[in-house]
Amino acid sequence: MLGEQSRRKYQLRSLRFHNLNKPRFHKSTIRRQGSPGENLRAEKWKQPPEGVFKVNIAESKFSECKMGFGVVVRDSSGQMLAALAEEKVEQGDGLWRMAKAVWWGLQFCQDIGFNTFLLECPNAALVSLILNSTGCCIEVGWILKDIKELLAHMGSVTFSIIPNKCNRVAKTLAGYSKGKDGASNGEYSAGFYPVGDNAFCFAIWFNKSLVCNVVWMANRDDPVDGRVSQLSLLKEGKLILTNSVGITVWTTRTAALTTSDASNLQLQLLNTGNLVLHNSTGFVIWQSFDSPTDTLLPQQTLTMVSSLISKRSQGDYSSGNYLLSFNDDNVLRLLFQGPKISSVYWPDPSLADPGLAGRSKYGTRTRAVLNDSGYFESTDYFTFITTDYGVVTHRRLTLDPDGNLRLYSLQEMNGVWDWFVTWQAFSDPCKIHGTYGLNGTSLSVDKPSDNLVSENGEYSAGFFLVGDNAFCFAIWFNKSSNSTVVWMANRDDPVDGKGSKLSLLKNGNLILSNSAGITVWTTRTAALTSSDDTNLQLQLLNTGNLVLHNSTGFVIWQSFDSPTDTLLPLQTLTMVSSLISKRSQADYSSGYYKLSFNDDNVLRLLFQGPTISSVYWPDPSLANPGLAGRSEYGTRRRAVLNNTGYFESTDHFTFNATDCGVVTHRRLTLDTDGNLRLYSLQEMNGVWEWFVTWQAFSDPCRIHGICGLNGVCSYDHVFGRKCSCLQGFKMKDQTDWSYGCEPEFSVSCNNTDESSFVQLAHVEYYGFDIDFYQNHTLQLCQDECLKRCDCKGFNYKFSVNDSFYNCYPKFRLLNGRLSPNFEGDFYLRLPKAGFSNNKTLDEDFGLNCSSKVPQQQRRTYENKSVKLLLWFATAIGGVEVTCIVLVWFLLLRTRKHPVSAAQGYLLTNRFQRFTFDEIRKATQGFSEVIGQGAGGIVYKGILPDQRIAAIKRLDEANQGEAEFLAEVNTIGMLNHMYLIETWGYYVEGKHKLLVYEYMKHGSLAENLSSNALDGNRRFEIAVGIAKGLAYLHEECLEWVLHCDVKPQNILLDDDYQPKVADFGLSKLLSRSTIDHSNFSRMRGTRGYMAPEWAYNLPITSKVDVYSYGIVLLEMVTGKSPNVLYISDSGETREHKRLVTLVREYINIGIATRKSWIEEIIDPMMAGKYDHAKMELLVKVALQCMAENKDERPTMNQVVEMLLSYQD
Repeated sequence: MLGEQSRRKYQLRSLRFHNLNKPRFHKSTIRRQGSPGENLRAEKWKQPPEGVFKVNIAESKFSECKMGFGVVVRDSSGQMLAALAEEKVEQGDGLWRMAKAVWWGLQFCQDIGFNTFLLECPNAALVSLILNSTGCCIEVGWILKDIKELLAHMGSVTFSIIPNKCNRVAKTLAGYSKGKDGASNGEYSAGFYPVGDNAFCFAIWFNKSLVCNVVWMANRDDPVDGRVSQLSLLKEGKLILTNSVGITVWTTRTAALTTSDASNLQLQLLNTGNLVLHNSTGFVIWQSFDSPTDTLLPQQTLTMVSSLISKRSQGDYSSGNYLLSFNDDNVLRLLFQGPKISSVYWPDPSLADPGLAGRSKYGTRTRAVLNDSGYFESTDYFTFITTDYGVVTHRRLTLDPDGNLRLYSLQEMNGVWDWFVTWQAFSDPCKIHGTYGLNGTSLSVDKPSDNLVSENGEYSAGFFLVGDNAFCFAIWFNKSSNSTVVWMANRDDPVDGKGSKLSLLKNGNLILSNSAGITVWTTRTAALTSSDDTNLQLQLLNTGNLVLHNSTGFVIWQSFDSPTDTLLPLQTLTMVSSLISKRSQADYSSGYYKLSFNDDNVLRLLFQGPTISSVYWPDPSLANPGLAGRSEYGTRRRAVLNNTGYFESTDHFTFNATDCGVVTHRRLTLDTDGNLRLYSLQEMNGVWEWFVTWQAFSDPCRIHGICGLNGVCSYDHVFGRKCSCLQGFKMKDQTDWSYGCEPEFSVSCNNTDESSFVQLAHVEYYGFDIDFYQNHTLQLCQDECLKRCDCKGFNYKFSVNDSFYNCYPKFRLLNGRLSPNFEGDFYLRLPKAGFSNNKTLDEDFGLNCSSKVPQQQRRTYENKSVKLLLWFATAIGGVEVTCIVLVWFLLLRTRKHPVSAAQGYLLTNRFQRFTFDEIRKATQGFSEVIGQGAGGIVYKGILPDQRIAAIKRLDEANQGEAEFLAEVNTIGMLNHMYLIETWGYYVEGKHKLLVYEYMKHGSLAENLSSNALDGNRRFEIAVGIAKGLAYLHEECLEWVLHCDVKPQNILLDDDYQPKVADFGLSKLLSRSTIDHSNFSRMRGTRGYMAPEWAYNLPITSKVDVYSYGIVLLEMVTGKSPNVLYISDSGETREHKRLVTLVREYINIGIATRKSWIEEIIDPMMAGKYDHAKMELLVKVALQCMAENKDERPTMNQVVEMLLSYQD
């Protein structure tokens, strides 16, 4: 017996051990093999020394895993015969006690003639000594010797290790080994690998990398549970993997062995990662290299009977949809195997012959192999080398879950070994069939996980909930704080949430059907040829484009061709596509606004109401789109937005985002209110949000149809845009203002005396003129309207150019708006009885956005007036009482809380450090842009205390937070009646915002282009600006230079009093600073900048004085300093700057003794100015604009010069 020891020895390589824990024991009986009826008790065993181990045949559970050792003996059915346990031991004598436990376990197996030996929670040190050492410490050496002798006498013994809950990571196969063959380098391990909750696969993995990489699996599609499952080596030379109930889930299926071949079987894991079953002669019975899973290792050969199959996903080790194998022509190919359709995607399927890809289909062998240096060769002549070719390192060729075949090389980086891609079959992943797409199957609304996801994970396509049990197939953006829908298929016909699905048909059509099987949407693609309709694939690209194409890349259909309300970067708007707004924020169905090209190839915005349509952009008041910079002579219709924020259309319309040049996510959306806005994705306070960076309209009431027929739009500074019905009208549809208002009266055409007119000041109705009458009196205009039954009223407007009034009778009242800048009134035709004939909009009714129908007003005007006076007196009294109480409360609170810095306030209780959430809520997600100042965009917001604020996001974020806080602290201390009041700020890293008071009448620039400012107002504004700048320069604690004085930075309050605003480019300097030239770059706006900026001269307060002079000239002349003007001297015509032109007119006037001011005065002020005041403004302006800064006056001197006239 001993002479045959070496031949009969069973060898098994020790690999690697993880998480060594205490075993679990269960109640069991002991049966001797061959004696089914005989029960053996533990007492009949040969008892070991006390305390070494114990026989556990009773129920035993434990609450925690401890370092320990156990031996379990089972019969052929898997029933436990004996469990021998060693409790947790200390280092030193632990090995001796555990070794004895092994010896007794083997002795028991020999006594009962049973050959199954299992280890639970093995101790790595002990097993290493037993299996790999020829000698060790003296105290355990004799036990090891006895163990080896027992193994030799017992013959073929099956060793297994079973996974259990003590081991959440991989369990390794362990056994006994002797000799030098296949000495382990410790780089590969084999054992039970966890692939899910209580789910294990027998696998081989690589240990050296940062994360264990599985390179082979036996039962990838049929995991076993973590209790009693085992891998066993049978005498006939088979490996079988059984689960907890004894069912075989995997086997090697080797051919029957002869007696000589089946002796001394050995399962050995080689240094190459190959798990080999062989006998004592070295004859290989089975090896893992013959049945790869998703990975090919160096020296492993891919043959005609083997293949690589990808994993399902990174976390799912089951077989995926991609396969690498040889076809019948002996060509190596990659194949997509979908649930219903398969397609080859490598070599390039568009090639008629693989030979065009350098492949040969005439070979008689099928073999592919990778070597250690990074060279791959196949018998079809396909070869490649890695980027690190020649370096001998660990490598693996893996077919990844995305269908790409990649070669990974192990490289050391910063002391860590990790895998790097050194070759891949596809640089363009979109050429892989079935990747991130739908191929030959359907998406169901019943499965929320049935979504397509772009490769970068930023876009998803699937069923989007739009109502109660209502879904639309849509594409949405994932990265923002709230999912943003960018496209919808069935926006006007949602499907229900049961049984509805999107299907890809073989003929190339996508169809969306509801639960009844009715098709609610389809792509309606043209009929495809037999070659075009092969290997169809629906794929969501990283651009947000959903594309249906075939294996050649031919695009059959794409969502970019049929936008809904949003245009994404690189998506083209064409002659056959358009943007149509949503009905409302919560209603995704088609709304009333449309962006498209017209028949003249001009991009326009159109209101499409229930009964009426009208163009409202470009400005419809212009006789020709060319006056808006558009071209009608193009032959193409194309508009596109790029990633940097630049939009261009073939009609010559272009615009830039306020953050143009920054590459970020953007979307151009036609919003529900009819405004076209560009949104840019920006990170703020750790959250990605959309910010408006361009919009078509700053005045929302210029958008048509917003309040419907007989409605009036007004912009309220608290609640935004509001709609109202005219007097005598009521809201037609309480849920939708676009239906407008309907009359509560009728006007008879038989007797014109039954009608009268109600005057509505500053109300304008655009379009629908019956006729146009020039130079008409009010009475004549009324008479013209009374002659027509269809005349609803008329606009009566003064023409500045003609110096008389014009009459515009209307047959339909649509696109009405109330604007203080409109120099005209509307006269509404009403029945004479019960209505006043002289009212303004504010006097008679307020604008109401409530969904309730406005109450009808039937009382007489006189009774209303009395009631109005009573209400007015009561309101004034209430306001006075409230103010007194508030003042008293604030004074009391100030005394109790003298220190407010801890509450986020600086300097005063009105200067506050806001949180980002407060800013976002105030601006309603930064949705309403009211302007763009120097270095930032300005949004309108309503603070929690109902103050209306202008909130500016500063683009220049280079300033440090401490420096910014110091500067904003100084700004907060500035307090002057002609400076804009700063209420607070927000700062977090590079993100900085300033919160200002909101000015009702906007900027001076806006008002100069209207007829709102006469000569006296302009003079008062000039004085106010001068006082504000004088305070900055000479009166406040810090010396403040504005550096960007221009009409856009002068705001006007309710009384048209000026407020100097926008200190985004200000420079704060100490009054004691001598060198005031420390500006890093030029600041200001072209046309308003002093010469010092261009000549790099020292910068002082005189740069603001120069800019102020330019502003004065612009206020007087109404002309921009950035335009060259034609001077006609009688002989020649020259283009000259504004200041040169003004000086020329002054010189001519002095020489001819004529009034020169009339030659340069703004036509808007015709007849509405004081000559002396205007002449003074011009003279002061010219002094301020002296080329030599020393010749310019200070702002205090300017104030004195202007006040001298008033005195």
